[in-house]
Amino acid sequence: MALGKQIGTSEYKTVSTTYIPGPGGAVTLQSNIEGSVSGEMSGPVQGTITVENSGGQSGTWSWCGGVYPADGKTIFAGAQGTWETAGTYQWRLVGLGQLPDGRTVAVEGKAELAARTVTFKIYEWSGA
Repeated sequence: MALGKQIGTSEYKTVSTTYIPGPGGAVTLQSNIEGSVSGEMSGPVQGTITVENSGGQSGTWSWCGGVYPADGKTIFAGAQGTWETAGTYQWRLVGLGQLPDGRTVAVEGKAELAARTVTFKIYEWSGA
């Protein structure tokens, strides 16, 4: 993934989590999260991160949510990517997101069970 300059960060706390069983031992985890984003977009954020796991140490994730900046214009956005185990109850997440203005961004993050947090760095993405 070709990362450009960092244009923001986001930090979330888990509000609630639902586990959904799937075929062959797969599990879908949906966590409602809330926090804040800073950088080019700034403000409180709420959303849902959905994680797919077929029983291994990696899988896919997607996020959908809204940013609520001070100007009162809600920004809805989404992202998706892959995750892998990065330590005891810690996971590394990488992926791409789409901003309402049409730009694609790269995201790189970490989820930690003990702290119930998910953090992302947001980068310009060149597509190369």
